[in-house]
Amino acid sequence: MLRKLRINLVDLYFRMHMSFWEDRVVDVLGKKIVVCPGTFCPLGVFSTNFILKNMSITRNDVVLDLGCGTGVISVFAAEKARKVYAVDINPCAVRCTRINCKLNSVDVDVRQGDMFSPFPKTFFTNIISNPPYLPLNPTCYMDSAWRGGSSLNFIRKMITEASNRLLHGGTLQFAVSTLTGLDEVLRLLKMKGFRFKLKAKRTPIDTIYFIKSELRDESGN
Repeated sequence: MLRKLRINLVDLYFRMHMSFWEDRVVDVLGKKIVVCPGTFCPLGVFSTNFILKNMSITRNDVVLDLGCGTGVISVFAAEKARKVYAVDINPCAVRCTRINCKLNSVDVDVRQGDMFSPFPKTFFTNIISNPPYLPLNPTCYMDSAWRGGSSLNFIRKMITEASNRLLHGGTLQFAVSTLTGLDEVLRLLKMKGFRFKLKAKRTPIDTIYFIKSELRDESGN
């Protein structure tokens, strides 16, 4: 009962947060980010900065920003990686990511679509996502930014498809919450052949976990 109450409170907070910051320019760790109408603001959300401060990217990486939103992960990743791709099912997010990449003078291949579908022949060394981690069913593009499905639909599909689209030794990096159901997320990673490390950050209502998972080869190495 308490977990359900917390989930509903965070859901309400995210809805209010999105409407308050819509159509503004914000500063995220020194980068100017436009929050276009219909996209979720990364400012003031614990998971965003937690990912940005902990994500690991090398100059040889081919990165996918999965569920790019405003494109803030893409902007930071493109300063380090060899190549960055970004995808979102929300056309407003695709437009917003392109605006922010241009604003911050970085080159990112941004496409609209569901998960990996716009990149049928592309493989990645690094997939990074700030996924919708509340276990609630989305009703529109807007709340799909934080509602990931009652059965963890987004995260489940992300892990399953990432295991087929990462090169050997590739990493999947993302954030979840205690409200998501951490045990189930870790079980899914193990089932798909990932080994992982976690970092935790306490918030007033839950704990956010940054997960860096690496795809093992068939021998388990």
